[in-house]
Order: sequence, then C-alpha cells, then structure tokens
Amino acid sequence: MIQHLPIFAAVLLLSTAAVTTNPDPMSQAAVQFKDSLTKEQRKELCLPFLGDERANWSVLPYGDAGVRFSTLNEEPREALMVLLGTALSKEGLRTVGMVRELERILVAQEAATGRSSKFHGPERYFVTLYGDPTGPDPWGWRLEGHHLSLNVTHKNGAWTSIAPFYVGSQPAHVQEGEYKGLRLVGPEDDLARDLYKSLSAKQQARATLSGSQPGNVVMLPKRKTIDDRGGIPWAELHEDQRKTLTAIVDLWIGRRSDSLATIREKRLLETQLEKLSFGWSGSPKPDAGHYWRIFGAGLTVEHSAPAADPNHVHTLWRDEHDHLGR
Repeated sequence: MIQHLPIFAAVLLLSTAAVTTNPDPMSQAAVQFKDSLTKEQRKELCLPFLGDERANWSVLPYGDAGVRFSTLNEEPREALMVLLGTALSKEGLRTVGMVRELERILVAQEAATGRSSKFHGPERYFVTLYGDPTGPDPWGWRLEGHHLSLNVTHKNGAWTSIAPFYVGSQPAHVQEGEYKGLRLVGPEDDLARDLYKSLSAKQQARATLSGSQPGNVVMLPKRKTIDDRGGIPWAELHEDQRKTLTAIVDLWIGRRSDSLATIREKRLLETQLEKLSFGWSGSPKPDAGHYWRIFGAGLTVEHSAPAADPNHVHTLWRDEHDHLGR
C-alpha cells in the first residue's frame, strides 16, 4: 500500500489544537485562512454566498476563480490544511493530496511528449470562500483545480455539506516511479467490479445500463437528475451484494472527518440505502473502459473510465441531502 503523504495529508499535527477550543472549528479555520492572506488575495478569495460562481464548480482545469494555490506562502498553506482537516479525514486529505501528486506525473508525461499544458500542474488549484464564516447564515468554501472539486457548505453549529466532491486520476494506474502501483480510486472501482461479477446472468441484465458507455460522469454542473438507463435496485441484490454496494459508499463517506462521516452514515441508513440502485456499462476487465454508478433518493456516485482512454478516470459524489446538490 502506498504510504507517502504529501503536504495535503501531512496535516493536523499543528492544526488540531488550534481549532478544538472554538465551538465551531470550521468557522475559526476559515477565518484563520482568510486572515493569513494579503489584502489582494482576500479580494480574490471572497465571493457572495448566493452568487453564480458558487454553483459554477467545474470538472475542467480552466477555471480561475479564487486565490491560486501557487501564490500562497507557508502560513496560508498551513492554514488551508487546518481548514481541510475540519472537513476531511486522513484518507480524505490523502485523496486530495494525491490528486496533486498525480498532476506532477501528468505534467512530466506531457513534457516528455512535447504536449505541456499551462492548465495542469500541482500548483494550479484555487480556493474560494462564499459568504461570512462568522455569521448565522450558511456559508461555504471550495478547493478546485484539475481533477478536483471539493465543495463544502456549512452552517455554524448546525450542519456541514460535502458535495459535489469530484476526483479524477490521470494516470489511473501509475506504472513507474515513486508511486508505482498507485490506483487512487482503485478500491471503490474494484468493489464495483466485484459486485457486477457477482451478479447472476439475470441480475447482470438488470444492472447493465442501456445505450453506449458514457464518456464521462453524467452529473456534471447544472445537471439536476441522472439519465434513465436502468440499473438493478437494492431489493434485487443478495445480502453479500448489498454489503459490497454499501462498502463502496462507505469509502466515499470515509473521506469525511469522523464526526461528519458518522452523521452521513446515519442519514444514509435512515433515508437512502434501500432506495439505491447499481448500474454498469462496458468491460468488467481490469484497466479496460467501463462506467458504473450508484444512484437513488438524491444520491449519485459515479466512476468513468472512458473506452478511448481507460487510464484517465473521473469519479463523483453528488447528494441532494448534502444541501448543495447543484
């Protein structure tokens, strides 16, 4: 198992004590991050909560709203780590950090073929703050760049939403170098493949999505509902198959901080679990093009490995019950 923890995950040693004395750690962490910035950076960071940009999350590397990670010195970088640590677990921090590490690999691969791009790289990420983190109304923040869109909405002392949460990986399976063998979103993909292969022929027919394999995740920005391609519902799965489906969802929930994960698991059990369905499209062979989804009751988990380039994958969690299902 890969043990390297880049800067996004090597966190909380200094940060935990800094936020635990505040009745709302995320609010305090957001204020500390904002205060660590220059006047010009704060102008770039802060946007209205009800403005258009908050819903303008992106799966492409071309956006530039917010303060750019490359402009941050040591103090705001540490403060950003504290803020991330109020929303994400160690595994969640590792996921975010490894997206940036994979950008280093991608940039090196592109340079080797003469296809360097100004839109890629581990420093080309942006942070935005929406609304007032000290007030009584909901507010939010986002960390975004190539293959990452982490959207957090929060009401102090009341609730926290982590959605949409988008993660991409290119390469999906690292073949050489320091991270050889890394498959960032491999565990949930393996579980989904195991689930599909465990289905009987009749169940597979139900699970197989109609039409051609999607070339990307479907629930992109401004999309309201998943397309109707079929899928096998929870009620038609056997007990072990249900456990596998639940394990996939648990991996996503496990990227949240412990307290937020517990809250989300409870809500899932109460309102959504038995309403979920599973769908598959493409080849069940490892590293081949395929697509799968878990969906129902406002929750969508997607994984896309396009047939034209299965080593370039996109994954997404969207959830209407997380307040920002936009």
